[in-house]
Amino acid sequence: MENQVDPIVSEVYKAYQEMRDIQNGGFREFNYSESKERDRTLKEYLDDCQKRANGYTPSRESQGKEQWQANIFTNYTRRKIKAHIATIAKEPPPIKITATNEANTISIERSDIMSKLVRASELEYGGNPEKLIYIDSWNCAINGTIVKYVGYLKTKETPKIITSYDLATGKIEYEDGEEVITEDRVIEVNVPLQNLFIRDPYIADIQQQPDMIWVSYQGEGEFKKEFGKYKNASKVKQAGFKFEAGENILFFGEQWNDRVEKKKIEVVRYYNKNDNQYRIVANGVLLLDTIMLWGKKRKVYPFAKSVYEPFANVEFFYGNSLPNILMASQDVSNAFINSMADKVYRTLNTPMLVGMVNKDSLELEDEYVTGDTRIYVEDVSQVQPMPMQTIQQGEMKMLEFTTRGIDEDSTDSLQSGYGGSGSTAREIVLANERAEELKGLFFILMKDLYVQKTRLRIYNIVANYANPLKTKAIVGADGDEVFINEYKSFNVPGTLSTGETGTLQIGVAEQATVDQMNRPIGVMPSGKQFNELDVRAEMARIQGKPIETIMISSDFLDDWEYDLTVETDNFYQKSRALDKAMMSENIQFIATAFPEIFAANQQELFKEYMKINGKSADKYLENIVKQQMSQMQAMTQQPQESQQGAPGQVSQQITAPTKSLPALVGGV
Repeated sequence: MENQVDPIVSEVYKAYQEMRDIQNGGFREFNYSESKERDRTLKEYLDDCQKRANGYTPSRESQGKEQWQANIFTNYTRRKIKAHIATIAKEPPPIKITATNEANTISIERSDIMSKLVRASELEYGGNPEKLIYIDSWNCAINGTIVKYVGYLKTKETPKIITSYDLATGKIEYEDGEEVITEDRVIEVNVPLQNLFIRDPYIADIQQQPDMIWVSYQGEGEFKKEFGKYKNASKVKQAGFKFEAGENILFFGEQWNDRVEKKKIEVVRYYNKNDNQYRIVANGVLLLDTIMLWGKKRKVYPFAKSVYEPFANVEFFYGNSLPNILMASQDVSNAFINSMADKVYRTLNTPMLVGMVNKDSLELEDEYVTGDTRIYVEDVSQVQPMPMQTIQQGEMKMLEFTTRGIDEDSTDSLQSGYGGSGSTAREIVLANERAEELKGLFFILMKDLYVQKTRLRIYNIVANYANPLKTKAIVGADGDEVFINEYKSFNVPGTLSTGETGTLQIGVAEQATVDQMNRPIGVMPSGKQFNELDVRAEMARIQGKPIETIMISSDFLDDWEYDLTVETDNFYQKSRALDKAMMSENIQFIATAFPEIFAANQQELFKEYMKINGKSADKYLENIVKQQMSQMQAMTQQPQESQQGAPGQVSQQITAPTKSLPALVGGV
């Protein structure tokens, strides 16, 4: 390896060293560390938060405890985290995207297409948006801060195609196939906070940072998959490489071996909006030096960031976590529970007070233990159990007070899933109101994270969706060779324009191809013209797989700005218990105060109630209709004179069941 270092590599590692020094310094926002006698660093803060969320129990030795003493770490913190996360909606909230151009003209068509492309990108390659929302909320609540990288992944591989396989001998023959694109999608990656290095920790907005570095550690296979085709990738050596004299340069060299595991590659991505720089260095080798890739008119960092709750200084980059907020109450609760457990244990093995006159007799019995339960002593009045106090009421009150403090800092017992019947709408409403006051900020910040991620997703779609997958040659009409681009299609499940449930396919092509596919090729008996896309849709519908295709040109979304809004309320996980309780009370009130309205709308109320319970009311209502039809048939078969004698009997029998309150009103 040459002693001369690329100046760009030197700049990147110099910035890396400066930002590492900032991160490794203590921050007063993270609180004072008694063991270190200084403010905690980011690494120490995250370690404490994650241990508390995991219910990590320190060893007895580290706490100076005897082996018989209780060593319990209660799971209050973890339960409160789960209660918080459970209220986050399980489905991605609907987004409203508005496409505008330089003249501030709104394009409804482009707005709709972009909304569908965003949804398609979330579902690509088996994507699970519901899981992402849960994991993001979980990480944010535990660590206090979450940073997501939203970028585009495109990889190519040459597959091995098996030509023959002998099961008896295990002999396999294969050949290299044609190079194919294995991944071509928008990706979201959780960035560990200790691997993200920022220039100024007192700038809260990640997009306002002057520059930043994201460091990741990859194995050889992972590195080759992502960077294998880069020009200098073959020059990258794995950690553990032995350096020659004079090669210990700057941040590379021995320091590199110390901080990076063997067989690993340290990938340093450097971002600088002010100087419009994007650089990638892997183990001292420059892989990429270019301009920022994200954004056209306004460059943006490819990171979305949010916090669980800001510290007192809202400009501090990192956020306060739920484990850190509950730290004091959690520690006091642990101390009380362990002390009371020790107290109970000592009462089970009560020491004896023995007078000196009986000393030799009782020592003999302790030494030789037999099945004989008789113990002879000189004076029985001088042998008695040591008086020991059991758990006192005051201690229980103090534990209850501590637990209440945990509830007040997070969620109460009802919101956490235990305590209280929760059977009345009022009880649930009060609990929800209290919880929403505490969690309202969390919902707002999670909504902001989703908006940031979606905006970055749009940047990546606009920058990459129009790139052709490949270019192939065909023979034109005049016999000449013509090259055409093939583009990717996007599939979005949902309701089609026909009202059917199916798949909307958004195809991308050159403008000429789009015009050709939309050109009429026939006329229906009704006189309506149809094109190639109509034929495709009809064939798919006949096969039982409704597909509707929309073709757009490769430059359709270019030169437009996309603003978006998310409905905040959709981040609240709606409470089925509350809906059921409210519905039951509503039915009871209508039946009592307005019996005529209740009698006329029983079936509609029943449908609404069953819908809340997640069941269909159709089969129940069908049985009522069958019963009524049977009664009518039975009445028509009676002698004519019998029917004339009771003209109102049929209507009374039919309407009789509707005059009483259904049993469902009594419970939830």
